[in-house]
Amino acid sequence: MVKTTSMSRRYAQVLVFVTSGAVLVLEILAGRLMAPYVGVSLETFTGIIGTVLAGIALGAAVGGRLADRYDPQRLIGPALMLGGVASWL
Repeated sequence: MVKTTSMSRRYAQVLVFVTSGAVLVLEILAGRLMAPYVGVSLETFTGIIGTVLAGIALGAAVGGRLADRYDPQRLIGPALMLGGVASWL
């Protein structure tokens, strides 16, 4: 028999809140970094937000497929680390 542990609801809520906040910080940082080169405009921030949303959609699609095949509890750590590395790149 395989023993499975489940993530508490509170821990999951905190994890989603913190990672969503990190994505928001990355969006603001991207706007600040792009401003000297392309200016601060609606188009600049629209492009940044669109890119971030496309990344979230792609991650949700790939993560959903992987969660159907493997235990999601074991995937959350590597998925967060991979997302962090991808953000740095």
